[in-house]
Amino acid sequence: MPDTLYILITALPMLVCLFWAVFSLCRFAGRLDKESTGAAEAVPMLFFMTSTVLYSCHFLYFEGLESRWIEVLYIIANLSVFPLFRLYLLQLVHSDKRRGMATFVPAMAAGLLLALCIVLGHDKAYLVIRIAARLCFAVQVLFVWISGSIMLRDFRSQLDNIYSDDRSWELRPVTIMLNLLGVISVIAILLNLVGKEWFAGKWIVAAPALMMSVLLYALGYVMSEIRVVIEDIQEQDIDEPLAPVGYDDVKPLAGDGTEADYVVALKNRLETYMDSKPYSDPAFTIYDLARALGSNRSYISNFINHHYGMNFAAFVAHYRVENAKTILADRSFLTHKEALNAAMRNSGFISEPTFYRLFKQQTGTTPREYRINSLASSAD
Repeated sequence: MPDTLYILITALPMLVCLFWAVFSLCRFAGRLDKESTGAAEAVPMLFFMTSTVLYSCHFLYFEGLESRWIEVLYIIANLSVFPLFRLYLLQLVHSDKRRGMATFVPAMAAGLLLALCIVLGHDKAYLVIRIAARLCFAVQVLFVWISGSIMLRDFRSQLDNIYSDDRSWELRPVTIMLNLLGVISVIAILLNLVGKEWFAGKWIVAAPALMMSVLLYALGYVMSEIRVVIEDIQEQDIDEPLAPVGYDDVKPLAGDGTEADYVVALKNRLETYMDSKPYSDPAFTIYDLARALGSNRSYISNFINHHYGMNFAAFVAHYRVENAKTILADRSFLTHKEALNAAMRNSGFISEPTFYRLFKQQTGTTPREYRINSLASSAD
């Protein structure tokens, strides 16, 4: 392999991480005047700075510039990448970030112990700690992968019980990237078992280098885009517990105050209110619905979950699709495009892709196909 091409390939993951580190640093610096959003940039910035150090150590190794001190730096960075990603996830789901601090202990402990082994000349202990660090990395990968998937799943479920604009769908790229990061890291673990020395000076080093570069670039892109979701969520108070509120805590709406009377009355009031089309506002939330019904967010959310068998987002989507179906079947629209635009706009869908996806999900057909079939049926 030509020397220049070999250098470029081995340096590529480092350069990708450096690009996103600089990008995150610039964004962080430009938003320091906004405390909440400035903090949202700090963890991605640290993640890519640490990743830059990690792949810089890789690059130095493949250039024949390895040393024990560089290896210590590599191990610290390697054991810090997944804890930083977990910290990013904790930030994303508005959880207590102190929960993620313990995952940095292995990196600090391994770095300190390895440094002591070098200073004191304990070669056997150094080797044992290196092996332990590799095993610890494997455990970190599995822990962050599994716990991160659970956190994102629960957070998306929470969003679907609050918002009607399908914003939880915007978190799907993070879930996908978490899974990809986990898969690639498992591959990295297997490659570590083979040993970096096996790849040194060989063209096959291009495979893991290019694979990691693509993943890291995609990960940086997702992190840069998901910031919008974080900002929107921070504008609402979503920390209220979702535990049900007993009917005794809310004034009965009809009857003698029994639970059955309350359920029937609340369902009637809920469905009557939804018939007034509050969902035509894309920003319609569970807070708006709870205020209109004289209740609270937690109770109404759980009421919908229990009595309709769906979350708030799905509940509203049902009404929006039904309203869209009525508009699409209206023969007064001269063109299909005019009807489609009216159906989407007047039903509260936030975007065309969301409209098409939810409509087909509930009806099994696209809005255009539904209109064509409806007009054909009415003509018969």
